[in-house]
Amino acid sequence: MTSENLKVLIVEDDVLTAQVIKETIEPAGFKVVAIARQSDEALALLINNKPDLVLLDINLDNSNLDGIALAQLINKIQPLPIIFLTGNDSPEVFKRAKLTVPFSYLVKPIQPRMLITQIELAAQYFYTNVNSDQTVINQDFFLPVKQGELKKINIAEVTYLEASGSYVIIHSVDGSEDIYAMNLKYLSQHFSFPNFYKLSRTFLINLKYLEKLDASELWMKSSTKSLSIPRERKNDLLNQIRIVRTQNAKK
Repeated sequence: MTSENLKVLIVEDDVLTAQVIKETIEPAGFKVVAIARQSDEALALLINNKPDLVLLDINLDNSNLDGIALAQLINKIQPLPIIFLTGNDSPEVFKRAKLTVPFSYLVKPIQPRMLITQIELAAQYFYTNVNSDQTVINQDFFLPVKQGELKKINIAEVTYLEASGSYVIIHSVDGSEDIYAMNLKYLSQHFSFPNFYKLSRTFLINLKYLEKLDASELWMKSSTKSLSIPRERKNDLLNQIRIVRTQNAKK
């Protein structure tokens, strides 16, 4: 990954400081995708903007979580390189921060060149290692349910995902349905082909649990609801499944 396509989320409660950081790193080629002032906002922006790196202030005023507790949540949701930015250089704070295994810990006032260097090193180290290990595809992960609570998503048990306005409904093989405030386009990146197939803008299905289909609809395991098959997707869908035809079937 190069600096030209590295997406950065800034979490900083001071508006002026956040703007200075943005104006410091963008000329170096980094893209600031969002700025958050408190933990709840940061988690929402993390899910919707999918940053590659987080610049995280430790002392967040008017926030449910401080930067260190927020880093712990980020590590559970989507491990990313985190660079702490703090005006508190006490050993106690550093000891807490160290437990989250951040890439770097910078004490304010921060030197622009030092910040840019640390971002470049984080991108090179973290993404070189991630890209060399393709086993991360289709691994289980966690999604935030409510403040301070995460729920594990067992990918192998997901039958299909359904977009519903600003939400996504995850349907599982046990018949359960869980609703999350995010868009399907973002979440679908964590459900990879060949098992998962994009049926339409509304549905992403797990072909493993496809039970039956006809000319216009299909049915998934543990669900009585039929899903419409877009006419333009029918032939492509048939190419994704194994069909054994009888000897007298018309060709």
